[in-house]
Amino acid sequence: MQALNLFTRFAPNKTFVALILGLVSGLLYSMLIPIVMLAISTQTNSDAMTSRIVDVLGFEVSNWTLAVVFFTVCSSIILLSTLSEIILTRMALDIRSRLRRDIYQKVQDASIGDVDKVGRSSLLQALATDVPTIIGGAQALPGLVSNCVIVFAMLGYLSFLDLDIFYFVSKTVLCGSVIFLVITYFGNHYYKIARLAQDRLQAAFLAAVSGVKELKLSRKKYTFFEQKILLKEELEVRDLQKKGRTFHILANNFGDAMFFVTIGFISFILVNYYHFSNSELVAIVMVLLYLSGPISMILSLLPTLSIANISVDKLNTLFESLPSESYDEASDKKLEWKSLQLRNVEYKYNAQGGDNNTSDSFGIGPIDLSINAAEVTFIIGGNGSGKSTLAKVIAQLYKPCSGEVYFDNELVTEKNINTYRQGIVTIFSDYHLFPQVLMDHKEYDKEKHKLEKHLKYFGLEDKVSVDDYEFSTLDLSDGQRRRLALVIAMIDVPQLYIFDEWAADQDPEFKRVFYQDILPYLRSRGSAVLVISHDDRYFSHADKLVYVEDGKIASVEYPEKPEQLEKVNTKKNVDIEGIA
Repeated sequence: MQALNLFTRFAPNKTFVALILGLVSGLLYSMLIPIVMLAISTQTNSDAMTSRIVDVLGFEVSNWTLAVVFFTVCSSIILLSTLSEIILTRMALDIRSRLRRDIYQKVQDASIGDVDKVGRSSLLQALATDVPTIIGGAQALPGLVSNCVIVFAMLGYLSFLDLDIFYFVSKTVLCGSVIFLVITYFGNHYYKIARLAQDRLQAAFLAAVSGVKELKLSRKKYTFFEQKILLKEELEVRDLQKKGRTFHILANNFGDAMFFVTIGFISFILVNYYHFSNSELVAIVMVLLYLSGPISMILSLLPTLSIANISVDKLNTLFESLPSESYDEASDKKLEWKSLQLRNVEYKYNAQGGDNNTSDSFGIGPIDLSINAAEVTFIIGGNGSGKSTLAKVIAQLYKPCSGEVYFDNELVTEKNINTYRQGIVTIFSDYHLFPQVLMDHKEYDKEKHKLEKHLKYFGLEDKVSVDDYEFSTLDLSDGQRRRLALVIAMIDVPQLYIFDEWAADQDPEFKRVFYQDILPYLRSRGSAVLVISHDDRYFSHADKLVYVEDGKIASVEYPEKPEQLEKVNTKKNVDIEGIA
């Protein structure tokens, strides 16, 4: 019933109304057989029937009063069922959107380390599989209530017809339910394992999409990946779901068989031990046939609810894996600073990539470092030396396990960290390029002309245009995408820029532009600029060189500036001030 808890938490009043409508609908539905049996019993008195025949729209209607009751009940059932379904459908769409927004918010509020630990595949699987499954299970609840009411009401009517038959059928239903639950237990077990396997399948598929170029260029790699990874996970999910579905089908068909056997047993065996009139036997058989539908529906809905509960457990586990950072909201006031200082700072990864302050975890530190405004700092080191991790600590994306971070003389705490984050703009190696310009209408109108100038300066005017917040295309080369990311970044005037190997995919011309024109220009605006770079040819353009080895700062150097830097002429021959 965890799926129901979600509905009652998000929309308690609507859930209550939907359940009440289902309950009343079930009660009315259970009245149909007694009404029909009462109408049939009056057929034996032909004189009475003749006196009760009424002409309605050219049709002769016998037993007018019961006919009105019957059609009124039928109309009420349809009306209530329709209202219940409309309420549930609209509520389900609202709750599905709410669950998705909860996932969005969880991702946004969680630390980068926790998001990395959970992984894209698990997050996408939660959105694509768990949320719809939960909603489908919860939507089945009013139907379950309605059918349970029908079953209990019809059993009550059966006790009125014959108490011995009532006891016999009740015992049969009870024993059958126990057997049904045992069978479905095994089905649920396989579905639970299959749900875990779906995360691995999602990860394998994302790898197949991301690595499609590499796989196309090597048949050997493609065959290995397809057979040993992708199809292995696909077949495991398929086989587990087959087993789970098989047990659920067996359980449902067992329920149907139980009723057929019960009807046959009463019709051909119990009639020899109990004395029934023909009308009583017909009524008992009709009740049992009538019961088979609701019970079959209940049996088919229970596995749906069980699978929904598995998804609820999975979603709860996901939420627990993404605890929110307990930081205060960012202040509207822009905090300016002259120096960012790391004092004895350490950060550790665990094996899954999350935060962990254990001695055997990889990380960086202890580190002491100052980053000054209006200064260009290069971070230099080999692959795996900890440069990007250090940059993410400086950007306040990774929270240090120990040590302190200061902006001027103000210690970074949970109260001000989000405010300081607002003054930092980054382009990391795994940056994401949004297809829209993320700014409000007033700011967009003010900055659109500058955006167009930037596009022209970086040789993108023939490739990309901006209209109504949207870029015309992102179908660009890696170098062009990075230039577009820089175009967007330069619209802001933050306290700190961080560029992680930005020039790695650029041709020599735009490398020169970046190091000789862009970096000095950003520095001239008063921003601190932090660059992770391997381009030793341009190290002299830095105000400070920070060498990182094995997660620690090996040395800090202050290179001498040449008297006159090389002048760069781009294809468009546009001066750097032209984009200001």
